Amino acid sequence: MAFFLLQFVVRYIFFMDFCYHICTYRKLVLSLHRVIKNTVMGSIVKFTKMHGAGNDYIYVNTLLYNIVDPAKAAQVWSLPHYAIGSDGLILIGEAKSAEADFSMRIFNNDGSEAKMCGNGARCVARYLHDKHLTDKTDIRLETLSGIKVLHLNIADGIVKDVTVDMGEPADMKPLPSLSRRLQHRVRGSDGRRHAPNACLGTRQRHHHGLRHRSLRHRRGCLPGRQNGTGK
Repeated sequence: MAFFLLQFVVRYIFFMDFCYHICTYRKLVLSLHRVIKNTVMGSIVKFTKMHGAGNDYIYVNTLLYNIVDPAKAAQVWSLPHYAIGSDGLILIGEAKSAEADFSMRIFNNDGSEAKMCGNGARCVARYLHDKHLTDKTDIRLETLSGIKVLHLNIADGIVKDVTVDMGEPADMKPLPSLSRRLQHRVRGSDGRRHAPNACLGTRQRHHHGLRHRSLRHRRGCLPGRQNGTGK
């Protein structure tokens, strides 16, 4: 009787030891899976690179991916040669307003957030159509500059072009500028090709009279083209 009791105790101990190792192994596997998911899988974000009239941005669908620090991501991902390289990062997401279809947030390559970009908005419309996120030809896009209406010209299922209503321009002071909420600075030129654009652009972009920076434009006639003449 004692022999059978001892045999039962030994088998019970082996069984409990086996169960313990199985549970430990399962916990180890689950922990390893979480580590891999957080460090590898969690860092994989699918993006689309598009440009409108030369303004190239990285576009990410935040309905699928949560970008925790978009300002930092814009700085890192926009680096030329070392990363993707771009003018910035545009996040496409769900609109907070019931009057809009989608939302757009723009982060420049220095990490600052912009209110609006017409070329970026047009690319968002193309993205939404090509990814089958909407079949509308008029999309209401929520931005920091208000809700913008994007019209898609579609032929044979392909987006031919997109127009965006930027709103009515308004005079700005103290600088002679035109603004469609995103501030624009227009400067006259004598037609010189080698004007110090980089220096002037930086100084004017950070002018104290422009609270949210600006886009700078230079207008003028090239030599031989005054009054519509010349070749």
